[in-house]
Amino acid sequence: MVLFGVLLMILVGMLILQKINKLKKLEIAAIWLFIPSLIHDIAIGLSNLKIIELTKNIEMHSSFIVGKTLLIPVIILMFINASVGRPSVTIKIMISLFSAAILLFVEYSFEWAGVITHKNVSLWSSYLFWLLTILLLLGLRQFFNILLQRRSKHIV
Repeated sequence: MVLFGVLLMILVGMLILQKINKLKKLEIAAIWLFIPSLIHDIAIGLSNLKIIELTKNIEMHSSFIVGKTLLIPVIILMFINASVGRPSVTIKIMISLFSAAILLFVEYSFEWAGVITHKNVSLWSSYLFWLLTILLLLGLRQFFNILLQRRSKHIV
């Protein structure tokens, strides 16, 4: 059953990545590599502080890892792609707020499935974490884009 879920997540991820057309391939790769390391480091820290507790079931734990390395980056890339090229700051803020809500739903769906258990974590702190993650990635994307533009000016 877990294998089916993993394969389904990979298939959905591949289909969504085909629709991401406003980001450069290098931006997608940089964001994709940054997201799992950031989330993994924070999850280890929270686990060590006993704020979240991971399941001991290896199948459930593997689905958590696959979700964190495949599902979360695909969702974040989808929303970053949706915000690129939008002239209105209000629309970008609305997209960021909505994407943080979706990511919060994904996080708590892991808890409802019994994969993780939150201890002493409020819903708002999790939402704030996802919102700050989205804003950080949007800022890193903008910084990365400026570096690429400067680099291309020096080459030409």
